[in-house]
Amino acid sequence: MSNWITKACVGISIALLVACGGKETRLEEHYNKGVGYYTSGDYEKARVEFKNVLQIEPKHIASLGYMGQTLEALEDPRGAFAHYQRAVELNPDALDIKTRLVLLAVGPIWRWIWPTKC
Repeated sequence: MSNWITKACVGISIALLVACGGKETRLEEHYNKGVGYYTSGDYEKARVEFKNVLQIEPKHIASLGYMGQTLEALEDPRGAFAHYQRAVELNPDALDIKTRLVLLAVGPIWRWIWPTKC
């Protein structure tokens, strides 16, 4: 009987390790694809990949930042602001994301003050 229990415990342990590894692997794959799509300018595909990462791990700060940038590129400032804000809540030291948040907030004011591009 104890041999059966030992085998069952080992089987369950292996299944849990594989499941956890699978989650991390999927997260990394979606994140890397998202960065690639963002870098190549395919913002719609990048949005989908970062959304997939955030479904797996809602507190993935790098994906929150990239999602904000992606939504900015797709001209969705409210969505971008929400993702930047969430990233800063999770990591108040994220200076790059704070900077983007401020620039996004003052962007409309700046365009009103200086309507033409240099």
